[in-house]
Amino acid sequence: MRAKWIPRCLAAVLLLAGTASAQTGRDAESLRHYPSPERVRADLVANAGKTRPQELEGRIAGRLQMLEGMLSNTYSRNGGYPRGFEQAPARAVQLSRAYRLEYSNLFSHKEKLNEGQRTGCNDRSQNTAGQCVYWNFSEAEEAYRYDLDQTRAVLELYFPRKYHERLLDRSPHAMRLRVEAEREAQQARIVAEEAAASDKRTARLAWGGGSLVFLLFSLAIAGGGLLMIVKAGRMGHAISKYEFDNRTDGGVVQFESYEAAQQHKLKRQGGGCLLSAGMMLFVVGLVMSLVAVLLVVGSIAG
Repeated sequence: MRAKWIPRCLAAVLLLAGTASAQTGRDAESLRHYPSPERVRADLVANAGKTRPQELEGRIAGRLQMLEGMLSNTYSRNGGYPRGFEQAPARAVQLSRAYRLEYSNLFSHKEKLNEGQRTGCNDRSQNTAGQCVYWNFSEAEEAYRYDLDQTRAVLELYFPRKYHERLLDRSPHAMRLRVEAEREAQQARIVAEEAAASDKRTARLAWGGGSLVFLLFSLAIAGGGLLMIVKAGRMGHAISKYEFDNRTDGGVVQFESYEAAQQHKLKRQGGGCLLSAGMMLFVVGLVMSLVAVLLVVGSIAG
């Protein structure tokens, strides 16, 4: 039986290795289609029209960031530059450095625009008429780096269609969607955990309140039993006193009538029953109170 599985396992391993090799080959092959920073600039300048200079620079910066992001997400571990690039093809390293160098120059200009921005341009929302050059740069940069339409435009412009799906999945646009999805999932988990904690606190309070009511009820039962015991004791004392005062020298208790003797007998029996019932209620109340105390303590500790 074991021998039959060996060829299958070898075939599966070879298939996975072949798939990984094919994917690596496609990645390496796609490198020759990545444009140089100079071509990126030339393509955007050719289609700039009457675009503001700072907005044009923002477009160039955003497109460079998009292309560098595709490279980074292809060859870096977890998309983190430069981790993993030590094993990347030389062409990928060369392109990544070129994109980052050109972007660094544009970013320095962006910071100068920020220092010299007009009064009233401290927030992106204030760029209503496009009068804030820093925000013109920033908005163009963000759109040309993350926008889905711009990503597809770059893929159509530079890459054959067979690479589009893989590069789109590794674009900054796709990475942002994943980050946002993870953030939303994390927020949903936090909300769910907070709701569960709130429900738990509510349940604990309800349980504690119920336990406290049960404790009061148990104490009332024990108190009622104690009162019955006291009442039975008083009745027994009155009966004993009557018998002592009306006992003859021969030890016989005298009564005024037969009815009085029967009433005395009923009082003695009633007192005994009252004492028994009181003791039973008192013991039951004490046990219930102990249980209620444990429940209250458990609700507080839980």
